[in-house]
Amino acid sequence: MEESIMHPYTLCDSKTGGKQGFSTLDSAREALLGWILLQRQAGEVVVETDTGQWHDSRITRWIADRENNIVRLDP
Repeated sequence: MEESIMHPYTLCDSKTGGKQGFSTLDSAREALLGWILLQRQAGEVVVETDTGQWHDSRITRWIADRENNIVRLDP
């Protein structure tokens, strides 16, 4: 089965180029929110860009759909 069918949403990472697949948008959003919370608890400033990507001082993370469009955290 194709990866995009099993995991239509991916959490992308600018530092590693990695993509973590998720079967639902809710689970991808939960993962991104978890990263944001961890970074903020560590004292990092995490902000959303106009494109819907989130970044701290070292990395940018975002959710993409199967067409590679950025999906905003808040609908």
